[in-house]
Amino acid sequence: MIANKQFGEIFLLKITKVRRWVREFLPPDEKAKKRSGYTREMSEAEAWEVFWGGHILVELDGYSIAEAKRIISDLRDWMKSVGLYPGFSKSQRDSVSISIEISKQVGKELSFSYICKEILEKGFDEETKIVTERYRHFIIGETASGRFYGTKRLNISNHFDEFMYNMCK
Repeated sequence: MIANKQFGEIFLLKITKVRRWVREFLPPDEKAKKRSGYTREMSEAEAWEVFWGGHILVELDGYSIAEAKRIISDLRDWMKSVGLYPGFSKSQRDSVSISIEISKQVGKELSFSYICKEILEKGFDEETKIVTERYRHFIIGETASGRFYGTKRLNISNHFDEFMYNMCK
């Protein structure tokens, strides 16, 4: 378990930002109400959702808190299946890196499409200066129907590795 203050210290975030993200991304803590004398503590999985939600808001500028919550909700099960979620992480991932392209659907509120690219191996030929990749795509959400705009990419495996490294320090 980790308190808001520790979380802020680990990830070099102001406590006010941490508190706001915790309020927005996690359900209310019945034990740690205002003026109760208890400190809000998060499990590792809850801390990951706050960390990841914060990255969606900050790095992928333009998404609202409601949209960030929807993105987390839409991708939670997939992230668990590929080992990018605390408690579900694999000691050895099959991939070199995993990135996610997030697209908003025009005319539909909180409707997204995701293309998740898992790079399985990378190579570089010194002679020809050609980079080769072997990868697989996962498509999540509606992609065939409708128009999308504002595609943004996030390297989720780097963020997860950074999160786990800092949590284990």
